Amino acid sequence: MILIDTGLPFVQKKSSTRLVRHRILNNHVVASTGNVTSGHISLEYAERVESLQLMASSVSGTADVKAEYETSWEASLWDNADDNADITASTLIDKANNPEGMNVFPVSAPLNKYIRIKITGVAANPADTVVTAYLIVREGFASA
Repeated sequence: MILIDTGLPFVQKKSSTRLVRHRILNNHVVASTGNVTSGHISLEYAERVESLQLMASSVSGTADVKAEYETSWEASLWDNADDNADITASTLIDKANNPEGMNVFPVSAPLNKYIRIKITGVAANPADTVVTAYLIVREGFASA
């Protein structure tokens, strides 16, 4: 790339969106093939859901969980997570080099007014698996 000095001052344009990180699970136990569902996150100001930051760890073995989503218009009637594409079917397979780290998974969730995330233990997931997760959402805002 070649930069040409025009003599004009550099002006940085402000974005009308920002990334917002919503903590949805904090050290929740997902024992064996059990599951936990987060509280709902409002997508009212969302441009799109960007990703899920997820860390599943265990002292007794290697954690392995599946992440799915459900959406709703009024936060009381939800679609079924099994009818939506998995965010990840297996953290152990999808992030084999760092399965218990804080990993990022893209989310292709359709926009609806609310979303919640369901985490389920996979196969031999240890009974002491602990999950922490954040939903990263790009939200719009009025810029001056």
